[in-house]
Amino acid sequence: MNFHNPLEGSKLRKYPNGSIYQGFGENVSLYQQAIGSNGHNGIDIAMQQPCEILAATAGTISDVKDTPNGYGKHVRILSPEDNGVFYETTYGHLDEILVKVGQEVKAGDVLGMEG
Repeated sequence: MNFHNPLEGSKLRKYPNGSIYQGFGENVSLYQQAIGSNGHNGIDIAMQQPCEILAATAGTISDVKDTPNGYGKHVRILSPEDNGVFYETTYGHLDEILVKVGQEVKAGDVLGMEG
C-alpha cells in the first residue's frame, strides 16, 4: 500500500532536517511511566499552523473522538483490504475535525486542521 504525506509540504525526516519531532518507539522510559507503553506509539509530524491534515490512505472514517489524556481530537481511517491486510491510521492532536464516522475518503482528502 502506498501512503500519502499527511501534511502537505512536510519533510518526513527527523527534525531539524525534517518535520518529524518524535518517532515511533522513542522515549521508552517516559511512556512506560506515563501509560505503560514501550515507547511512543506513533509518529509526530509538526508544521506551522494552520495546516490541513490529509488522509494518508483511502478508506472509511472508523472513529472520531476527543480524548484529552491521549490523542485529543482524533480521527481513524480503516483502509480497504490490501492483499488480505487492513490498515488503520490515526490522526491525533487535531484542532478541528472535518469528517464524520462512516464517511469514505481517498488519500489526500482533508480530515481536519492541525492542533
